[in-house]
Parts: sequence; structure tokens; C-alpha cells
Amino acid sequence: MKIKIHPDVMMDYEMMKSKRQHKYSIYTVKEEVGSRVVVMERVVMGDNPTTEDDIEALFRSEMPALECRYVMLNLRVISTHQCQVDKFVLLIWCPSEGEQKELDLYYSCRNVFRKEMTGVAREYIVNHPNDVSFKQIIQDVGSE
Repeated sequence: MKIKIHPDVMMDYEMMKSKRQHKYSIYTVKEEVGSRVVVMERVVMGDNPTTEDDIEALFRSEMPALECRYVMLNLRVISTHQCQVDKFVLLIWCPSEGEQKELDLYYSCRNVFRKEMTGVAREYIVNHPNDVSFKQIIQDVGSE
């Protein structure tokens, strides 16, 4: 079955890149006649919460225990040239306890994101809230 990205998702990502106001956006896959569509679920703007720890705590609280999601993070990092830059990171949230069919769908469709959403620095597959540390991600993408 074909998967496509809803235009609102692409517009959100372009705004994230150009305006740099989003901290992260959460996307989910919905069934439509003859296809599946990646749609917006939630956007977290930059003013509140303010620290990476606050954002990580909010992120952890928002991830459903048994359902998959895509999350696009906008992280401010210090590059190897000692400049602040925004890096975009795709998290594929696939909880271990989730339904295998859904896990397979989200995992296999991540390439659609990589193809459509240019500028993604790195991708992580996350099976448990403790699998992700924003500080570690910031360190990883800052060293590239």
C-alpha cells in the first residue's frame, strides 16, 4: 500500500527550517482509501518549554505506550567550527510493546521522510523512552 506525506506536514517542516520556531513536531500515519497518509498530530513551539531537558521531558510524556509516531526535532547544536546551527533529527518512535504490523509500517516508511524532507541530519529508531537522550543526540549531530 502506498504511503504519502500530507501537504500540511511538508509545510510544517519547511516552516521549521525557515522560521526556526518549532522545537519538534509529531506525525502519525492515517489510513485513507487505497493509501496511508502521514499527518500532523502536534507541534511544540520554541518559546515554551525552553530547555532541552524540558523538551525531552515533554517529549517522553507525549509518546504513546503502544503506538508508533514520527517525530522531527529541531535542535540547536554547536558545530565542529564552534558555530550554533540548527540540525533536524528524525525519531521513529516504535515501542517494543506495540503491534508488530504497525512497527513494520513505521520502520519501512521512514525512507519516504528521508526522500521528501531534505536536510535531516540523522535518524534514530526509539523503542523505549529511555532509549533517547536529547543531550546525546545533540552531541552526535554537533560532531558531524
